[in-house]
Amino acid sequence: MTEPSPNSLLDYIRTLEARINALTSTSTTPREPKVANPEKFNGKMSDVKNFVATCRDIFALQPSRFKDETTKIIFVGTNLTGNALTWYRNIRLEHESSPNPGLNDVESFFRLLLYTFDDPNAVNNSRDQLSRIKQGKESCLNYSTRFRNIAIETGYNEVAKVALYRNGLNETIKDALAMQTLPENFEDFVKLAINLDNRQFQRRVEHRREHQRQPTAEPMQLDNLELKSPKSPISQEVKEYRMKNGLCLYCGDRGHLLKNCIKKPKNELPRQESRMA
Repeated sequence: MTEPSPNSLLDYIRTLEARINALTSTSTTPREPKVANPEKFNGKMSDVKNFVATCRDIFALQPSRFKDETTKIIFVGTNLTGNALTWYRNIRLEHESSPNPGLNDVESFFRLLLYTFDDPNAVNNSRDQLSRIKQGKESCLNYSTRFRNIAIETGYNEVAKVALYRNGLNETIKDALAMQTLPENFEDFVKLAINLDNRQFQRRVEHRREHQRQPTAEPMQLDNLELKSPKSPISQEVKEYRMKNGLCLYCGDRGHLLKNCIKKPKNELPRQESRMA
């Protein structure tokens, strides 16, 4: 039996190493997550940016599904409907006779899609919305989310965003901000406003709880409320309570009787005394 040469052994070792590396590479490759297809786009202007963003996420999360740019463009096309699908069909037909640069790669196609269906006055419309947005009855957190979604389209700098954001806040938050050192950074300003709004909400909850725990007014306290109007006669139950506890029959205080009550107008004394008789 002949012994293997050193070269053949070296080749064999290299073959084994290659197989091991291939197996290791296959086993360590992460599995791509399952991702739902985007909601079909029908040409509605307000939805086009969300549609494009969702498609980009799918391409990033599942690259093995899309081997080339044409596959990506066709995938986007299959998720169009209505007016958008008609537009896509037409540019595909035109591309066969006159090549369209928008169909060379998916990013060029996205630019063409946005140019066709996005709002041409998006910046001006967003700035107008931002100048009129108000917090109203919603929480500062929800108001901040709405504000951010609009502000991202405006191109405003930090100073402008802070000024417009503060303008839309409720007066109670503005009052609380007046006692604070205000940050110039927009996100820091938003965090401060949300924190103050949360504190005020917690205090309102505490006030309601404290009010619910307050005891029912005692009979004497009810007497005082009842006699705010001097002409209102007291009930028999209140009269008996005052007589039993030595209280004035008119004002409910201790230390004097009805005839000596300084709180009772003189012209009502005879009528009240006649009732006692």
